[in-house]
Amino acid sequence: MAEEIGAAVECNLTRSEDDTDDITVRLSKGTVDTTGFTAELSIGAGKDAAPTVTFSGAAPVSPAQPNGLIVIDMNGFALPIGSYKYDIRITDTNVGDTPSRVYFKGSFKVTPRIN
Repeated sequence: MAEEIGAAVECNLTRSEDDTDDITVRLSKGTVDTTGFTAELSIGAGKDAAPTVTFSGAAPVSPAQPNGLIVIDMNGFALPIGSYKYDIRITDTNVGDTPSRVYFKGSFKVTPRIN
């Protein structure tokens, strides 16, 4: 089956509870300048439910990002153990790209932390 052009990339994420490490998104293996891009990660129960939590991110500004990176700040991540859905919307603020487009989506699983 051919991939739909412009369709969100589906990938499943697993994260342990209380893991506040940032999530880094790479838009391209080649050269893409993401300076000025922003991202929003929304996590919730499903398609028709409002997001439970959202996290924001942006391309690092120093140095400029010709490598296509956008970093989502996961500070305060504290979802209960369980299974959720997520999407990551990215906006090119340089060209007033609104509404933002969903680039990534899938399941988001929170697992117990083992100490």
